[in-house]
Amino acid sequence: MIFKWVWRINGILIFLSASVLIFMMGKEMIRDIVKNRPQQKLITNVAEDPKGEEKWILGYMRRFDNSNYIAVPLVSDKDETTKISLSKVNHFSGSYGGYGTYKNILFVNGKTNQSRWLFDNNDQLIIEFSEFPQNSLIKGDNSIATVVTYEVVSNDTNKDGALSKKDRRQLAVSNTNGDNYNVVLEDFDHLVGMEVVDDENMLILYQIKGVGYSMVVRLSDVHVVSTNRLPKISI
Repeated sequence: MIFKWVWRINGILIFLSASVLIFMMGKEMIRDIVKNRPQQKLITNVAEDPKGEEKWILGYMRRFDNSNYIAVPLVSDKDETTKISLSKVNHFSGSYGGYGTYKNILFVNGKTNQSRWLFDNNDQLIIEFSEFPQNSLIKGDNSIATVVTYEVVSNDTNKDGALSKKDRRQLAVSNTNGDNYNVVLEDFDHLVGMEVVDDENMLILYQIKGVGYSMVVRLSDVHVVSTNRLPKISI
């Protein structure tokens, strides 16, 4: 009787030891395979970098109302917001969903499958971009032309050697396919807001060096109709 229990215990111990040994061997084999596998580069077909100093990844896709186009931002690993996330996708070349800054935007026609970049190079920094007016289809109004607005940094205005949110920026507007890109405002300090005036025009309020201004932009052809300085209040 005692012999049977000893035999069973020994059998269990041998089985557990063998299982642990097989697990450790399998773990080492997988580690060697992953280690020796060539590391997949990130999105090498959408951005050229002969010096190999930057990695690129495509961000969230955005669809605009009243349009067949999808906008996909290009993210650089030099953006501090994305460095941690990029380090987690060393073997993956898919989409990154972070909300950092962007270097360019790819516009893809969902019907024809044709695509084009907003800029010819990646020298600028896009702080943010969005559809305007937003959710026009949800509100049941598809008569208003939808445009895309951008806040872009093109110059190192604070002379710190890099483009960042600390630099002065431009406000630009384009159609939802990226055409008619037009810088409507240069070097502003603060964007107060934007609002649709009627079916044709949008009103923009902004500030430059402490002075307030208003601007009217025609939505159909992204044309600046007028710009005025806001009146002061006499105290």
